[in-house]
Amino acid sequence: MKFLNKCGMHFQPVIFAAILIFGVLISTGWSQDVYQQISRTDRLVNQYPAVYAITNVRIVVGDGTTIGNSTIIIKNGLIDAIGSDMPVPEDAVEIDGVGLTVYPGFIDVHTNLGFGSRQGGGGGFAQQRPTQTQQQQQQEEQPEPNTRSFDANLRPDKTAIDDIDFDDNSFETAREAGITAALAVNRQGVFPGKSSVVSTFVDDPLSGVIKGSSFQFIQYSNVRSGYPSTLMAVVAFQRQSLMDAQYYMDLEARYEKSGRGMPRPVYDSVLRDLFPVVRGEETVIIPVSQENDIIRAINLAKQFNLKYMLSGVVEGYRVIELLKEENVPLIVSLNYPQPRSTTGYAFNMPFTPYEKTPPPGGARQERGEDPNEELSNAIEAELHGNANTLYQAGIPFVLSSGGSYNNFIENLRQAVNAGLPGDVALAKLTTESAELLGVSDVLGTVELGKIANLILADGDLLDEKTVIRHVFVDGKKVDVVIPPGETGEDRGRILEPAPEINIDGTWDLTTEFGTRTSTMQMVLKRDGSKLTGTISSQLGETVISNGSIEDDKISFSIAFGEFSLTFKGTVSGKTMKGTAAAGEYGTLNWSAIKPDM
Repeated sequence: MKFLNKCGMHFQPVIFAAILIFGVLISTGWSQDVYQQISRTDRLVNQYPAVYAITNVRIVVGDGTTIGNSTIIIKNGLIDAIGSDMPVPEDAVEIDGVGLTVYPGFIDVHTNLGFGSRQGGGGGFAQQRPTQTQQQQQQEEQPEPNTRSFDANLRPDKTAIDDIDFDDNSFETAREAGITAALAVNRQGVFPGKSSVVSTFVDDPLSGVIKGSSFQFIQYSNVRSGYPSTLMAVVAFQRQSLMDAQYYMDLEARYEKSGRGMPRPVYDSVLRDLFPVVRGEETVIIPVSQENDIIRAINLAKQFNLKYMLSGVVEGYRVIELLKEENVPLIVSLNYPQPRSTTGYAFNMPFTPYEKTPPPGGARQERGEDPNEELSNAIEAELHGNANTLYQAGIPFVLSSGGSYNNFIENLRQAVNAGLPGDVALAKLTTESAELLGVSDVLGTVELGKIANLILADGDLLDEKTVIRHVFVDGKKVDVVIPPGETGEDRGRILEPAPEINIDGTWDLTTEFGTRTSTMQMVLKRDGSKLTGTISSQLGETVISNGSIEDDKISFSIAFGEFSLTFKGTVSGKTMKGTAAAGEYGTLNWSAIKPDM
Protein backbone atom coordinates (compact mmCIF):
# COMPACT_ATOMS: atom_id res chain seq x y z
CA MET A 1 0.00 0.00 0.00
CA LYS A 2 1.17 3.49 -0.89
CA PHE A 3 1.63 4.98 2.56
CA LEU A 4 3.19 1.81 4.03
CA ASN A 5 5.78 1.68 1.28
CA LYS A 6 6.69 5.30 1.99
CA CYS A 7 7.35 4.38 5.59
CA GLY A 8 9.38 1.30 4.72
CA MET A 9 6.87 -1.09 6.34
CA HIS A 10 5.17 -4.14 4.92
CA PHE A 11 2.00 -4.72 6.95
CA GLN A 12 -0.63 -6.94 5.42
CA PRO A 13 -3.71 -4.84 4.48
CA VAL A 14 -5.99 -6.80 6.83
CA ILE A 15 -3.67 -5.99 9.75
CA PHE A 16 -3.70 -2.35 8.78
CA ALA A 17 -7.48 -2.46 8.55
CA ALA A 18 -7.61 -3.80 12.09
CA ILE A 19 -5.32 -1.00 13.24
CA LEU A 20 -7.43 1.64 11.57
CA ILE A 21 -10.88 0.34 12.35
CA PHE A 22 -10.53 -1.06 15.81
CA GLY A 23 -7.87 1.21 17.26
CA VAL A 24 -5.65 -1.77 18.12
CA LEU A 25 -1.91 -1.07 18.44
CA ILE A 26 0.23 -3.94 17.19
CA SER A 27 3.76 -4.19 18.48
CA THR A 28 5.50 -3.58 15.17
CA GLY A 29 7.00 -0.21 15.85
CA TRP A 30 3.92 1.65 14.51
CA SER A 31 3.73 5.09 16.06
CA GLN A 32 2.06 8.44 15.66
CA ASP A 33 5.20 9.56 13.81
CA VAL A 34 4.27 7.24 10.93
CA TYR A 35 0.87 8.88 10.66
CA GLN A 36 2.48 12.30 10.48
CA GLN A 37 4.59 11.15 7.49
CA ILE A 38 1.52 10.47 5.37
CA SER A 39 1.03 13.28 2.88
CA ARG A 40 -1.70 15.84 3.39
CA THR A 41 -3.13 14.86 0.01
CA ASP A 42 -3.74 11.32 1.26
CA ARG A 43 -5.76 12.68 4.20
CA LEU A 44 -7.82 15.25 2.29
CA VAL A 45 -11.25 13.85 1.43
CA ASN A 46 -14.36 15.13 -0.26
CA GLN A 47 -17.00 15.98 2.30
CA TYR A 48 -19.83 15.11 -0.14
CA PRO A 49 -20.88 11.55 -0.97
CA ALA A 50 -19.21 10.32 -4.13
CA VAL A 51 -22.09 8.03 -5.15
CA TYR A 52 -25.85 8.66 -5.23
CA ALA A 53 -28.71 6.50 -6.43
CA ILE A 54 -31.98 8.25 -7.32
CA THR A 55 -34.57 5.48 -7.56
CA ASN A 56 -38.17 5.24 -8.81
CA VAL A 57 -37.92 8.57 -10.59
CA ARG A 58 -39.38 10.04 -13.77
CA ILE A 59 -36.73 11.52 -16.09
CA VAL A 60 -37.19 14.34 -18.59
CA VAL A 61 -34.04 13.67 -20.61
CA GLY A 62 -33.98 16.99 -22.45
CA ASP A 63 -33.87 15.56 -25.96
CA GLY A 64 -37.65 15.27 -26.23
CA THR A 65 -37.94 11.91 -24.48
CA THR A 66 -39.24 11.01 -21.04
CA ILE A 67 -38.36 7.87 -19.08
CA GLY A 68 -40.61 6.57 -16.30
CA ASN A 69 -39.77 4.75 -13.06
CA SER A 70 -36.02 4.67 -13.48
CA THR A 71 -32.83 4.83 -11.45
CA ILE A 72 -29.99 7.30 -11.94
CA ILE A 73 -26.57 6.45 -10.50
CA ILE A 74 -24.30 9.44 -9.89
CA LYS A 75 -20.63 8.71 -9.33
CA ASN A 76 -17.77 11.17 -8.95
CA GLY A 77 -19.88 14.03 -10.26
CA LEU A 78 -21.03 12.26 -13.43
CA ILE A 79 -24.12 10.34 -14.50
CA ASP A 80 -22.75 6.80 -14.23
CA ALA A 81 -25.84 4.77 -15.13
CA ILE A 82 -29.52 5.19 -16.06
CA GLY A 83 -32.05 2.38 -16.21
CA SER A 84 -34.77 0.39 -14.51
CA ASP A 85 -34.35 -2.53 -12.09
CA MET A 86 -30.71 -1.62 -11.48
CA PRO A 87 -29.06 -2.64 -8.20
CA VAL A 88 -28.12 0.23 -5.90
CA PRO A 89 -24.36 0.28 -5.29
CA GLU A 90 -23.34 -0.56 -1.73
CA ASP A 91 -21.59 2.74 -1.23
CA ALA A 92 -24.42 4.86 -2.68
CA VAL A 93 -26.64 7.28 -0.81
CA GLU A 94 -30.12 6.33 -1.98
CA ILE A 95 -32.82 8.91 -2.69
CA ASP A 96 -36.33 7.57 -3.17
CA GLY A 97 -37.63 9.48 -6.18
CA VAL A 98 -41.27 8.38 -5.96
CA GLY A 99 -43.34 11.38 -7.06
CA LEU A 100 -40.30 13.29 -8.29
CA THR A 101 -39.27 14.28 -11.81
CA VAL A 102 -35.65 14.82 -12.84
CA TYR A 103 -34.80 17.59 -15.31
CA PRO A 104 -31.45 18.71 -16.73
CA GLY A 105 -30.01 21.55 -14.68
CA PHE A 106 -30.58 25.01 -16.12
CA ILE A 107 -27.74 26.88 -17.86
CA ASP A 108 -27.86 30.67 -17.53
CA VAL A 109 -26.15 32.18 -20.55
CA HIS A 110 -25.47 35.67 -19.15
CA THR A 111 -24.86 36.39 -15.48
CA ASN A 112 -22.66 38.50 -13.23
CA LEU A 113 -22.37 35.68 -10.69
CA GLY A 114 -19.35 36.11 -8.48
CA PHE A 115 -18.99 39.84 -9.03
CA GLY A 116 -21.12 40.88 -6.08
CA SER A 117 -23.36 43.34 -7.88
CA ARG A 118 -27.07 43.62 -8.36
CA GLN A 119 -28.02 42.77 -11.91
CA GLY A 120 -30.47 44.61 -14.09
CA GLY A 121 -33.11 43.44 -16.51
CA GLY A 122 -30.91 43.21 -19.52
CA GLY A 123 -28.12 45.61 -20.17
CA GLY A 124 -29.21 49.25 -20.39
CA PHE A 125 -26.63 51.87 -19.35
CA ALA A 126 -28.78 53.19 -16.50
CA GLN A 127 -29.28 49.68 -15.14
CA GLN A 128 -25.58 48.81 -15.14
CA ARG A 129 -23.87 52.06 -14.14
CA PRO A 130 -22.03 51.64 -10.79
CA THR A 131 -22.08 54.02 -7.87
CA GLN A 132 -19.26 56.54 -7.47
CA THR A 133 -17.86 54.56 -4.52
CA GLN A 134 -17.82 51.37 -6.62
CA GLN A 135 -16.14 53.23 -9.47
CA GLN A 136 -13.35 54.58 -7.29
CA GLN A 137 -12.79 51.23 -5.58
CA GLN A 138 -12.60 49.37 -8.88
CA GLN A 139 -10.19 51.92 -10.32
CA GLU A 140 -7.87 51.48 -7.34
CA GLU A 141 -8.04 47.67 -7.59
CA GLN A 142 -7.34 47.47 -11.34
CA PRO A 143 -3.77 46.25 -11.98
CA GLU A 144 -2.20 48.07 -14.92
CA PRO A 145 -0.99 45.71 -17.63
CA ASN A 146 2.17 46.37 -19.60
CA THR A 147 0.42 48.32 -22.32
CA ARG A 148 0.44 51.81 -23.75
CA SER A 149 -3.34 52.14 -24.02
CA PHE A 150 -4.26 51.04 -20.48
CA ASP A 151 -7.76 51.98 -19.43
CA ALA A 152 -9.82 50.25 -16.75
CA ASN A 153 -12.76 50.21 -19.17
CA LEU A 154 -10.70 48.48 -21.85
CA ARG A 155 -9.73 45.03 -20.61
CA PRO A 156 -10.29 42.48 -23.40
CA ASP A 157 -7.17 40.77 -22.01
CA LYS A 158 -9.03 39.84 -18.81
CA THR A 159 -10.91 36.58 -18.22
CA ALA A 160 -13.82 36.43 -15.80
CA ILE A 161 -12.52 33.39 -13.95
CA ASP A 162 -9.55 35.44 -12.73
CA ASP A 163 -11.83 37.65 -10.60
CA ILE A 164 -14.92 35.58 -9.77
CA ASP A 165 -15.72 35.32 -6.08
CA PHE A 166 -17.24 31.86 -5.62
CA ASP A 167 -18.30 32.82 -2.08
CA ASP A 168 -20.74 35.36 -3.52
CA ASN A 169 -24.21 34.66 -2.04
CA SER A 170 -25.79 34.91 -5.49
CA PHE A 171 -24.47 31.42 -6.31
CA GLU A 172 -26.71 29.90 -3.64
CA THR A 173 -29.77 31.82 -4.87
CA ALA A 174 -29.08 30.74 -8.44
CA ARG A 175 -28.70 27.08 -7.39
CA GLU A 176 -32.03 27.08 -5.59
CA ALA A 177 -33.65 28.34 -8.79
CA GLY A 178 -32.29 25.27 -10.61
CA ILE A 179 -29.38 27.08 -12.30
CA THR A 180 -26.45 24.68 -12.22
CA ALA A 181 -24.06 26.32 -14.70
CA ALA A 182 -23.69 29.86 -15.93
CA LEU A 183 -21.77 32.17 -18.24
CA ALA A 184 -20.31 34.81 -15.93
CA VAL A 185 -18.76 38.15 -16.79
CA ASN A 186 -17.83 41.27 -14.85
CA ARG A 187 -20.74 43.68 -15.07
CA GLN A 188 -18.44 46.72 -14.97
CA GLY A 189 -16.37 48.02 -17.84
CA VAL A 190 -17.09 48.85 -21.45
CA PHE A 191 -14.80 46.03 -22.58
CA PRO A 192 -14.75 43.83 -19.43
CA GLY A 193 -12.98 40.89 -21.07
CA LYS A 194 -13.89 37.31 -21.77
CA SER A 195 -16.62 35.51 -19.92
CA SER A 196 -16.26 32.08 -18.27
CA VAL A 197 -18.63 29.13 -17.98
CA VAL A 198 -18.73 28.08 -14.33
CA SER A 199 -20.51 25.70 -11.99
CA THR A 200 -22.82 27.20 -9.37
CA PHE A 201 -21.59 24.93 -6.55
CA VAL A 202 -17.87 25.10 -5.96
CA ASP A 203 -15.63 23.74 -3.20
CA ASP A 204 -12.55 25.41 -4.65
CA PRO A 205 -12.30 27.92 -7.51
CA LEU A 206 -10.41 25.70 -9.94
CA SER A 207 -13.00 22.93 -9.69
CA GLY A 208 -15.73 25.37 -10.66
CA VAL A 209 -14.44 26.08 -14.16
CA ILE A 210 -16.32 24.36 -16.98
CA LYS A 211 -14.95 26.54 -19.76
CA GLY A 212 -12.39 29.12 -18.65
CA SER A 213 -12.51 31.45 -21.64
CA SER A 214 -15.63 32.16 -23.66
CA PHE A 215 -17.20 35.18 -25.39
CA GLN A 216 -15.91 38.75 -25.26
CA PHE A 217 -18.40 41.42 -24.10
CA ILE A 218 -18.99 45.03 -25.16
CA GLN A 219 -21.14 46.80 -22.59
CA TYR A 220 -22.85 50.14 -21.94
CA SER A 221 -21.23 50.42 -18.54
CA ASN A 222 -18.22 52.17 -17.10
CA VAL A 223 -15.80 51.33 -14.30
CA ARG A 224 -14.82 54.64 -12.81
CA SER A 225 -15.76 58.24 -12.27
CA GLY A 226 -14.59 60.42 -15.09
CA TYR A 227 -14.62 59.51 -18.74
CA PRO A 228 -16.74 57.83 -19.99
CA SER A 229 -19.44 58.85 -17.51
CA THR A 230 -22.44 59.28 -19.80
CA LEU A 231 -24.14 57.10 -22.36
CA MET A 232 -22.88 59.24 -25.25
CA ALA A 233 -19.34 59.03 -23.88
CA VAL A 234 -19.57 55.24 -23.55
CA VAL A 235 -20.72 54.97 -27.18
CA ALA A 236 -17.79 57.14 -28.26
CA PHE A 237 -15.40 55.02 -26.18
CA GLN A 238 -16.68 51.82 -27.81
CA ARG A 239 -16.13 53.16 -31.30
CA GLN A 240 -12.73 54.72 -30.56
CA SER A 241 -11.43 51.51 -28.96
CA LEU A 242 -12.49 49.40 -31.94
CA MET A 243 -10.96 51.91 -34.36
CA ASP A 244 -7.73 51.89 -32.35
CA ALA A 245 -7.63 48.09 -32.55
CA GLN A 246 -8.23 48.20 -36.31
CA TYR A 247 -5.50 50.81 -36.81
CA TYR A 248 -3.00 48.91 -34.65
CA MET A 249 -3.79 45.66 -36.47
CA ASP A 250 -3.27 47.31 -39.86
CA LEU A 251 -0.05 48.94 -38.64
CA GLU A 252 1.37 45.61 -37.51
CA ALA A 253 0.37 43.99 -40.80
CA ARG A 254 2.17 46.73 -42.78
CA TYR A 255 5.25 46.39 -40.59
CA GLU A 256 5.38 42.62 -41.13
CA LYS A 257 5.17 43.10 -44.91
CA SER A 258 7.70 45.94 -45.08
CA GLY A 259 10.60 43.91 -43.74
CA ARG A 260 12.75 47.03 -43.28
CA GLY A 261 12.59 50.79 -43.53
CA MET A 262 9.58 51.17 -41.20
CA PRO A 263 9.72 51.84 -37.45
CA ARG A 264 8.17 48.97 -35.55
CA PRO A 265 4.82 49.72 -33.82
CA VAL A 266 4.76 50.10 -30.04
CA TYR A 267 3.56 46.81 -28.58
CA ASP A 268 0.06 46.90 -27.05
CA SER A 269 -1.08 43.64 -25.47
CA VAL A 270 -4.59 44.91 -24.69
CA LEU A 271 -5.47 46.08 -28.19
CA ARG A 272 -4.06 42.84 -29.59
CA ASP A 273 -6.80 40.96 -27.72
CA LEU A 274 -9.37 42.85 -29.80
CA PHE A 275 -7.85 41.71 -33.12
CA PRO A 276 -10.11 38.61 -33.40
CA VAL A 277 -13.12 40.84 -32.64
CA VAL A 278 -12.44 43.47 -35.31
CA ARG A 279 -11.55 40.73 -37.80
CA GLY A 280 -15.00 39.20 -37.21
CA GLU A 281 -13.48 35.93 -36.03
CA GLU A 282 -14.59 36.09 -32.41
CA THR A 283 -18.19 36.53 -31.26
CA VAL A 284 -18.94 39.38 -28.88
CA ILE A 285 -22.02 39.65 -26.68
CA ILE A 286 -23.59 43.10 -26.33
CA PRO A 287 -26.03 43.53 -23.40
CA VAL A 288 -29.04 45.66 -24.34
CA SER A 289 -32.49 46.23 -22.93
CA GLN A 290 -34.75 48.82 -24.50
CA GLU A 291 -35.59 49.50 -28.12
CA ASN A 292 -32.97 52.23 -28.59
CA ASP A 293 -30.30 50.06 -26.92
CA ILE A 294 -30.96 47.30 -29.44
CA ILE A 295 -30.79 49.67 -32.43
CA ARG A 296 -27.62 51.31 -31.10
CA ALA A 297 -25.83 47.96 -30.61
CA ILE A 298 -26.80 46.73 -34.08
CA ASN A 299 -25.47 49.93 -35.66
CA LEU A 300 -22.17 49.44 -33.80
CA ALA A 301 -21.89 45.85 -34.99
CA LYS A 302 -22.63 46.85 -38.58
CA GLN A 303 -20.08 49.66 -38.57
CA PHE A 304 -17.27 47.34 -37.51
CA ASN A 305 -18.55 44.12 -39.14
CA LEU A 306 -18.69 42.39 -35.76
CA LYS A 307 -19.76 38.83 -35.24
CA TYR A 308 -22.16 39.38 -32.36
CA MET A 309 -25.04 38.34 -30.15
CA LEU A 310 -27.43 40.52 -28.16
CA SER A 311 -28.27 39.80 -24.53
CA GLY A 312 -31.24 41.09 -22.55
CA VAL A 313 -33.52 42.19 -25.42
CA VAL A 314 -36.57 42.58 -23.13
CA GLU A 315 -38.11 44.93 -25.72
CA GLY A 316 -37.33 42.68 -28.65
CA TYR A 317 -41.03 42.62 -29.53
CA ARG A 318 -40.75 46.31 -30.49
CA VAL A 319 -38.09 45.70 -33.19
CA ILE A 320 -39.07 42.31 -34.57
CA GLU A 321 -38.44 43.16 -38.22
CA LEU A 322 -34.96 44.50 -37.48
CA LEU A 323 -34.08 41.39 -35.46
CA LYS A 324 -35.39 39.14 -38.22
CA GLU A 325 -33.23 40.97 -40.72
CA GLU A 326 -30.12 40.63 -38.56
CA ASN A 327 -30.90 37.00 -37.62
CA VAL A 328 -28.23 36.86 -34.90
CA PRO A 329 -28.59 34.72 -31.76
CA LEU A 330 -30.22 36.44 -28.80
CA ILE A 331 -29.97 35.79 -25.07
CA VAL A 332 -33.42 36.82 -23.88
CA SER A 333 -33.81 37.93 -20.28
CA LEU A 334 -36.75 36.75 -18.19
CA ASN A 335 -36.21 39.60 -15.74
CA TYR A 336 -39.14 41.77 -16.74
CA PRO A 337 -38.81 45.52 -16.12
CA GLN A 338 -41.58 47.60 -14.59
CA PRO A 339 -44.01 48.74 -17.32
CA ARG A 340 -43.42 52.40 -16.48
CA SER A 341 -39.70 52.03 -17.34
CA THR A 342 -40.37 50.71 -20.86
CA THR A 343 -40.09 52.66 -24.09
CA GLY A 344 -43.11 54.81 -24.86
CA TYR A 345 -44.90 54.35 -21.54
CA ALA A 346 -45.13 58.07 -20.82
CA PHE A 347 -46.37 58.85 -24.33
CA ASN A 348 -49.22 56.36 -24.01
CA MET A 349 -50.46 57.59 -20.65
CA PRO A 350 -53.98 59.07 -20.77
CA PHE A 351 -54.08 62.80 -20.25
CA THR A 352 -55.41 63.87 -16.86
CA PRO A 353 -56.15 67.58 -16.30
CA TYR A 354 -54.24 69.11 -13.39
CA GLU A 355 -56.35 69.71 -10.31
CA LYS A 356 -54.99 72.21 -7.84
CA THR A 357 -57.42 71.16 -5.14
CA PRO A 358 -58.37 67.60 -4.19
CA PRO A 359 -61.66 66.25 -5.55
CA PRO A 360 -64.74 66.35 -3.30
CA GLY A 361 -64.34 64.13 -0.27
CA GLY A 362 -60.59 64.60 -0.24
CA ALA A 363 -59.93 61.35 -2.11
CA ARG A 364 -56.30 61.02 -3.18
CA GLN A 365 -54.38 58.34 -5.00
CA GLU A 366 -53.05 55.77 -2.56
CA ARG A 367 -49.29 55.22 -2.49
CA GLY A 368 -48.35 52.32 -4.74
CA GLU A 369 -51.60 52.55 -6.68
CA ASP A 370 -51.14 52.58 -10.46
CA PRO A 371 -53.26 55.32 -12.04
CA ASN A 372 -52.70 53.71 -15.44
CA GLU A 373 -53.42 50.10 -14.56
CA GLU A 374 -54.91 49.26 -17.95
CA LEU A 375 -51.83 50.55 -19.78
CA SER A 376 -49.48 48.79 -17.36
CA ASN A 377 -51.31 45.49 -17.79
CA ALA A 378 -51.08 45.76 -21.57
CA ILE A 379 -47.33 46.45 -21.47
CA GLU A 380 -46.80 43.66 -18.94
CA ALA A 381 -48.53 41.24 -21.30
CA GLU A 382 -46.17 42.35 -24.09
CA LEU A 383 -43.12 41.84 -21.85
CA HIS A 384 -44.25 38.36 -20.79
CA GLY A 385 -44.98 37.51 -24.42
CA ASN A 386 -41.62 38.79 -25.70
CA ALA A 387 -40.05 35.31 -25.90
CA ASN A 388 -43.03 33.86 -27.73
CA THR A 389 -43.09 36.78 -30.17
CA LEU A 390 -39.45 36.13 -31.01
CA TYR A 391 -40.10 32.39 -31.26
CA GLN A 392 -43.05 32.84 -33.63
CA ALA A 393 -40.90 35.14 -35.78
CA GLY A 394 -38.27 32.40 -36.13
CA ILE A 395 -35.53 34.41 -34.45
CA PRO A 396 -32.86 32.20 -32.78
CA PHE A 397 -32.53 32.74 -29.02
CA VAL A 398 -31.94 31.15 -25.65
CA LEU A 399 -33.34 32.25 -22.29
CA SER A 400 -31.58 33.78 -19.32
CA SER A 401 -32.55 34.68 -15.76
CA GLY A 402 -31.44 38.30 -16.20
CA GLY A 403 -30.14 38.06 -12.64
CA SER A 404 -33.60 37.72 -11.07
CA TYR A 405 -33.02 34.36 -9.37
CA ASN A 406 -35.70 34.64 -6.69
CA ASN A 407 -38.37 35.17 -9.37
CA PHE A 408 -36.78 33.10 -12.10
CA ILE A 409 -39.14 30.10 -12.07
CA GLU A 410 -42.17 32.35 -11.78
CA ASN A 411 -40.94 34.49 -14.69
CA LEU A 412 -40.32 31.36 -16.78
CA ARG A 413 -43.88 30.21 -16.14
CA GLN A 414 -45.20 33.64 -17.15
CA ALA A 415 -43.40 33.35 -20.50
CA VAL A 416 -45.01 29.94 -21.02
CA ASN A 417 -48.43 31.22 -19.97
CA ALA A 418 -47.97 34.00 -22.55
CA GLY A 419 -47.66 31.45 -25.34
CA LEU A 420 -44.09 30.08 -25.44
CA PRO A 421 -44.39 26.25 -25.67
CA GLY A 422 -43.20 24.58 -22.47
CA ASP A 423 -40.81 22.13 -24.13
CA VAL A 424 -39.30 24.99 -26.13
CA ALA A 425 -38.80 27.07 -22.99
CA LEU A 426 -36.99 24.23 -21.21
CA ALA A 427 -34.81 23.53 -24.26
CA LYS A 428 -33.75 27.16 -24.38
CA LEU A 429 -32.45 26.84 -20.81
CA THR A 430 -30.75 23.46 -21.28
CA THR A 431 -29.90 21.85 -24.62
CA GLU A 432 -29.83 25.02 -26.72
CA SER A 433 -27.90 26.94 -24.07
CA ALA A 434 -25.32 24.15 -23.89
CA GLU A 435 -24.91 24.21 -27.66
CA LEU A 436 -24.50 27.99 -27.69
CA LEU A 437 -21.73 27.79 -25.09
CA GLY A 438 -20.02 24.83 -26.76
CA VAL A 439 -20.52 22.50 -23.78
CA SER A 440 -23.25 20.21 -25.11
CA ASP A 441 -20.94 17.18 -24.78
CA VAL A 442 -21.06 17.49 -21.00
CA LEU A 443 -24.19 19.52 -20.17
CA GLY A 444 -27.79 20.06 -21.26
CA THR A 445 -29.37 16.61 -21.02
CA VAL A 446 -29.74 13.74 -18.55
CA GLU A 447 -27.49 11.24 -20.33
CA LEU A 448 -24.82 8.73 -19.48
CA GLY A 449 -21.38 10.24 -18.92
CA LYS A 450 -22.53 13.85 -18.65
CA ILE A 451 -22.01 16.08 -15.62
CA ALA A 452 -24.64 15.32 -12.97
CA ASN A 453 -26.36 18.72 -13.03
CA LEU A 454 -29.95 17.88 -12.23
CA ILE A 455 -33.20 19.36 -10.91
CA LEU A 456 -35.54 17.20 -8.83
CA ALA A 457 -39.05 18.64 -8.72
CA ASP A 458 -42.25 17.23 -7.25
CA GLY A 459 -44.19 17.57 -10.50
CA ASP A 460 -44.22 19.34 -13.86
CA LEU A 461 -41.65 22.10 -13.43
CA LEU A 462 -43.81 24.58 -15.34
CA ASP A 463 -46.87 23.96 -13.16
CA GLU A 464 -47.35 26.78 -10.65
CA LYS A 465 -47.85 24.28 -7.81
CA THR A 466 -44.58 22.41 -8.44
CA VAL A 467 -41.67 22.91 -6.07
CA ILE A 468 -37.99 22.18 -6.69
CA ARG A 469 -36.90 19.81 -3.90
CA HIS A 470 -33.27 19.08 -4.71
CA VAL A 471 -30.63 20.28 -7.14
CA PHE A 472 -27.48 18.38 -8.09
CA VAL A 473 -24.46 20.40 -9.22
CA ASP A 474 -21.39 18.43 -10.29
CA GLY A 475 -22.91 15.44 -8.52
CA LYS A 476 -23.29 17.32 -5.22
CA LYS A 477 -26.77 17.34 -3.75
CA VAL A 478 -28.32 20.62 -2.62
CA ASP A 479 -31.58 20.61 -0.66
CA VAL A 480 -33.66 23.60 -1.68
CA VAL A 481 -34.88 25.67 1.24
CA ILE A 482 -38.50 26.53 0.50
CA PRO A 483 -39.54 29.88 2.02
CA PRO A 484 -42.52 29.66 4.42
CA GLY A 485 -44.68 31.73 2.08
CA GLU A 486 -44.07 29.24 -0.70
CA THR A 487 -45.37 26.21 1.17
CA GLY A 488 -48.93 27.21 2.04
CA GLU A 489 -52.23 26.52 0.41
CA ASP A 490 -51.53 29.20 -2.19
CA ARG A 491 -49.13 26.69 -3.76
CA GLY A 492 -51.80 23.98 -3.70
CA ARG A 493 -50.24 21.98 -0.87
CA ILE A 494 -48.66 22.25 2.52
CA LEU A 495 -45.18 20.86 2.49
CA GLU A 496 -44.42 19.56 5.97
CA PRO A 497 -40.79 18.44 6.14
CA ALA A 498 -40.03 15.46 8.30
CA PRO A 499 -38.56 16.42 11.67
CA GLU A 500 -34.78 16.48 11.43
CA ILE A 501 -32.99 13.87 13.53
CA ASN A 502 -30.62 15.47 16.00
CA ILE A 503 -27.41 13.61 15.27
CA ASP A 504 -24.93 16.27 16.35
CA GLY A 505 -22.63 15.41 19.22
CA THR A 506 -20.47 12.62 20.62
CA TRP A 507 -21.29 8.92 20.10
CA ASP A 508 -19.74 5.74 21.51
CA LEU A 509 -18.99 3.63 18.43
CA THR A 510 -18.59 -0.14 18.75
CA THR A 511 -17.38 -2.38 15.92
CA GLU A 512 -17.47 -6.19 15.71
CA PHE A 513 -15.09 -8.02 13.38
CA GLY A 514 -15.15 -11.77 13.97
CA THR A 515 -14.50 -12.25 17.67
CA ARG A 516 -12.87 -8.85 18.08
CA THR A 517 -14.82 -5.93 19.51
CA SER A 518 -13.52 -2.39 19.74
CA THR A 519 -14.97 0.85 21.08
CA MET A 520 -14.11 4.32 19.77
CA GLN A 521 -15.46 7.83 20.03
CA MET A 522 -17.30 9.41 17.12
CA VAL A 523 -18.20 13.10 16.84
CA LEU A 524 -20.80 14.06 14.22
CA LYS A 525 -22.06 17.35 12.80
CA ARG A 526 -25.05 17.67 10.51
CA ASP A 527 -25.65 20.38 7.90
CA GLY A 528 -28.85 19.52 6.03
CA SER A 529 -28.18 16.13 4.44
CA LYS A 530 -24.43 16.58 4.73
CA LEU A 531 -22.59 14.86 7.58
CA THR A 532 -19.08 15.62 8.83
CA GLY A 533 -17.10 14.51 11.83
CA THR A 534 -14.25 12.46 13.22
CA ILE A 535 -13.56 9.05 14.75
CA SER A 536 -10.95 8.92 17.53
CA SER A 537 -8.94 5.86 18.50
CA GLN A 538 -5.56 5.12 20.02
CA LEU A 539 -4.03 6.08 16.68
CA GLY A 540 -5.49 9.52 16.84
CA GLU A 541 -8.27 11.23 14.92
CA THR A 542 -9.60 10.12 11.52
CA VAL A 543 -11.79 12.43 9.45
CA ILE A 544 -15.16 11.16 8.21
CA SER A 545 -15.78 11.64 4.50
CA ASN A 546 -18.73 11.23 2.11
CA GLY A 547 -21.08 11.62 5.07
CA SER A 548 -24.81 11.97 4.51
CA ILE A 549 -28.11 11.46 6.28
CA GLU A 550 -31.47 11.03 4.55
CA ASP A 551 -34.45 10.63 6.91
CA ASP A 552 -33.18 7.89 9.29
CA LYS A 553 -30.55 6.52 6.87
CA ILE A 554 -26.93 7.35 7.60
CA SER A 555 -23.82 6.74 5.50
CA PHE A 556 -20.18 7.77 5.85
CA SER A 557 -16.67 6.58 5.11
CA ILE A 558 -13.27 6.67 6.73
CA ALA A 559 -10.04 6.42 4.82
CA PHE A 560 -6.39 6.02 5.57
CA GLY A 561 -4.10 6.07 2.57
CA GLU A 562 -5.52 3.66 -0.02
CA PHE A 563 -7.79 1.76 2.37
CA SER A 564 -11.36 2.86 3.01
CA LEU A 565 -14.35 1.59 4.91
CA THR A 566 -17.97 2.56 4.17
CA PHE A 567 -20.51 2.60 7.01
CA LYS A 568 -24.26 2.37 6.41
CA GLY A 569 -27.01 2.17 8.99
CA THR A 570 -30.14 3.59 10.54
CA VAL A 571 -30.64 6.08 13.34
CA SER A 572 -33.32 5.79 16.02
CA GLY A 573 -33.23 8.35 18.78
CA LYS A 574 -29.92 7.99 20.62
CA THR A 575 -28.89 4.75 18.96
CA MET A 576 -27.74 3.70 15.52
CA LYS A 577 -26.57 0.46 13.97
CA GLY A 578 -25.59 -1.03 10.66
CA THR A 579 -22.85 -2.71 8.67
CA ALA A 580 -19.60 -1.49 7.15
CA ALA A 581 -18.11 -2.71 3.88
CA ALA A 582 -14.34 -3.28 3.85
CA GLY A 583 -14.06 -4.23 0.19
CA GLU A 584 -12.40 -7.60 -0.36
CA TYR A 585 -12.01 -8.07 3.40
CA GLY A 586 -15.74 -8.47 3.95
CA THR A 587 -18.11 -6.61 6.25
CA LEU A 588 -18.42 -5.89 9.94
CA ASN A 589 -21.26 -4.94 12.25
CA TRP A 590 -21.31 -1.65 14.10
CA SER A 591 -23.49 0.21 16.56
CA ALA A 592 -23.37 3.54 18.35
CA ILE A 593 -24.96 5.04 21.44
CA LYS A 594 -25.28 8.73 22.25
CA PRO A 595 -24.58 8.94 25.98
CA ASP A 596 -26.53 11.31 28.17
CA MET A 597 -24.41 14.35 28.89
